[in-house]
Amino acid sequence: MGISLEMGEIEEYSESLRRSFDKLSGALADRFEISSQNSTNSQLSELLSKVDELSARNAELEQELLNLKATCDEWKVTCSELIAKLDASIEVIRPILELEKN
Repeated sequence: MGISLEMGEIEEYSESLRRSFDKLSGALADRFEISSQNSTNSQLSELLSKVDELSARNAELEQELLNLKATCDEWKVTCSELIAKLDASIEVIRPILELEKN
């Protein structure tokens, strides 16, 4: 039930999200420059601030995701090594068990 993401997919998703935040920030900045009403300027200023906060949080989450992916990759290596050792142990024990059967 886990989600398997390749490093390229994570980077592609992160870049897409970053571009979206940049686009949103740019659109809000353009709107802010065009607008002449103080109340709207205040609202747009708040929105720009919120977009900046979300961009920063997105960067944190991207880094956390990459860290988790690295940890997962380390565990995969550890599990593969353990499985290889168990397989080797089984191969050593198998002939002994066969001898005892006979």
